[in-house]
Amino acid sequence: MFDLRTVRLAVGDHHRETHDVTIPPFTLGGLQYEADPATVPADFAVTRLRSGFVFALRFDVHLTGPCHRCLEPAHIDESIRAEEYHAFNPEPGAEADMTCEYLDDDRVDTDRWASDAAVLAMPFQVLCREDCLGLCVSCGANLNEGPCDCAPTVEDGRWAKLRELHVSTEERGPAA
Repeated sequence: MFDLRTVRLAVGDHHRETHDVTIPPFTLGGLQYEADPATVPADFAVTRLRSGFVFALRFDVHLTGPCHRCLEPAHIDESIRAEEYHAFNPEPGAEADMTCEYLDDDRVDTDRWASDAAVLAMPFQVLCREDCLGLCVSCGANLNEGPCDCAPTVEDGRWAKLRELHVSTEERGPAA
């Protein structure tokens, strides 16, 4: 938590400091992820404008959690760069875009902001490695450790035309 009352800023003034932020474990897509370590140093800055404040939060975080394909541990390193604007007198109807949701009673909730920024920075698909093979759909074996003993799946002939279309599209390459 950063208290704006601890700094006196005139229009155009800028204040910057290192501020520790704590990122609690979070659930994303039904899977649990956590920062390691949970508390990281962040560069917090505030600039006073005529119309409001601009807040900036920058930090690096190492996140761990399950791979989306094989459920083995995956590691994600993110460099978070977040900015928020808070208008002193937002126009009616524009409050959501012109006010900082992390500012309450002259205090910026840097922990909640850092946590939200870390969640938003998560990749669409978390993988333990780029070439992760995932789990066998029949027996659940981790295919990264080797092939399983399941019989090969029989292809459904109803999808043959779609497969042909997919192959011909790949042969042509990307559209110009």
